[in-house]
Amino acid sequence: MSDVQHSDPTETVPSTREALIAAGLKCFAESGYTGARLSDIVEQTGLTTGAFYRHFSSKVEFFHVLFVAYGDELQSALATSGSFAEQVEAWIRVGRRHLGVVRASAEIQHLEPGEMQARRRLREVCGGLIAQQLPDVGDWRESRAVALMLADMVAQYVLMEAAGWVEERDPATVARALARLVENGLYRP
Repeated sequence: MSDVQHSDPTETVPSTREALIAAGLKCFAESGYTGARLSDIVEQTGLTTGAFYRHFSSKVEFFHVLFVAYGDELQSALATSGSFAEQVEAWIRVGRRHLGVVRASAEIQHLEPGEMQARRRLREVCGGLIAQQLPDVGDWRESRAVALMLADMVAQYVLMEAAGWVEERDPATVARALARLVENGLYRP
């Protein structure tokens, strides 16, 4: 009898790029943008910094790739949600899958002007998607302002969880509480 183990041909080995992305998300979640060193990221993958630079030109570009993936998933989740409460719940769940991006984005926006612009664009898109689910609050400027304020509140809550400032709560419970505020007219002029 042989002690040699055969690998399962159905198992997939993550690509170098996927491994770096997973490690980056973890490092950013643990240490933030400035605290996550490239050496820490590549160490978790067993790769070298040379492998990192074959896929990404810089730490900023690497973060931007992660941010775009987060933004794409978030926009899709908000667009396919049937109500404001579902959007809030979806945003929290997406944020939890991208803790490193959420935490690091709050920090990098002060370091990289381009990332601040990307974050603003995502805010605008998310606000627009939220506005579609809100009850009529008056003219479009008021609706937009309310939607952006709600987007900021949800983004802040997700950041507070990612940074460990608040304990994670059931996303549905948080979503229902915020939806009740909206339904009860708290944000109506």
